[in-house]
Amino acid sequence: MKKKSIFLIIISSILGLGVIMILTGLAFGGKVYSFSIGRNTVESSKSVSHNLPAISLSDTKDIQNLDFDLNANKIEVKTGKEFSVQGGRLSENTVENGVWTMKSNFSDYFYKFQLFGLSLTFPKVRNNKKDYEKITITLPDDIKLQDITITAAAAELDIDLLHCETFDLDVSAGDVLIESLFTDTADISLSAGELDIDKYQILQSGDIDCKAGDLNLGEKKYGKENLCNNLDVTCSVGDADIYGKLTSNSYITCSLGDITLYLAGGQGNYSVDHSSSSLGDITFFNGEGQVSSGSNEVYGTLDVDCTLGDIDVYYLGN
Repeated sequence: MKKKSIFLIIISSILGLGVIMILTGLAFGGKVYSFSIGRNTVESSKSVSHNLPAISLSDTKDIQNLDFDLNANKIEVKTGKEFSVQGGRLSENTVENGVWTMKSNFSDYFYKFQLFGLSLTFPKVRNNKKDYEKITITLPDDIKLQDITITAAAAELDIDLLHCETFDLDVSAGDVLIESLFTDTADISLSAGELDIDKYQILQSGDIDCKAGDLNLGEKKYGKENLCNNLDVTCSVGDADIYGKLTSNSYITCSLGDITLYLAGGQGNYSVDHSSSSLGDITFFNGEGQVSSGSNEVYGTLDVDCTLGDIDVYYLGN
């Protein structure tokens, strides 16, 4: 009881001191700009329908593009017989002009408060937690879409297979696993979190910006099969491991982080067009186990720039 009384006295003293300081500031002409606790979000009373009406769920002509903005979810994208979505709360789920648009708001999963200008978040609690948290999206087997745009924030995203002409992925504070990616162009941004793409074919160009996080482009067992044409990768504060064959012109830039390239072929298959390091290290290794490519064909050129960090280049052979 004595400890409780002391605790209450301390808390009361702190609050009293705060009130005195506010009153003193007002007396000298100050103004109160923020002194409130309240909801800063508007949420619907229920999730929108998960059904996709007025389209053929198995005919790929009705859906050619995906535009997904998913926040604070566990999301699974798998292949099946037809387009569908199950689970989670959706603030938008529409198909118009061949574009399937799906959104889930941050406010569906977290309470957001404003306290003295600071934004505070607290997770919501639901009885049926399993169905509430996870969103399962199904795409038809063997489908090739035109454009896929995915924005994921504070989310866990597990994708089986994506096949498209253009792919745009923006990840903020989340974890993304893509088992197979086949696309003409890829534009990938990782702000914080982890991104793993096991198997890939990027035929025209790949632009990757790893601001802060861990990027794994390619798994070791697919290192000699993966291919990216005209890769431009920038690693600001994070780590990037890349397994694959790089063709045409590749630009590798490391500001403050580590980039490791495991290239299909041998050292003779790549021409180093430019290599510079300020306060970092760039190392070209002859290969894992001194492997040889067995071919003198030049796959592409490398432009390597390292400011503060390390860039290591290994060769896997053929």
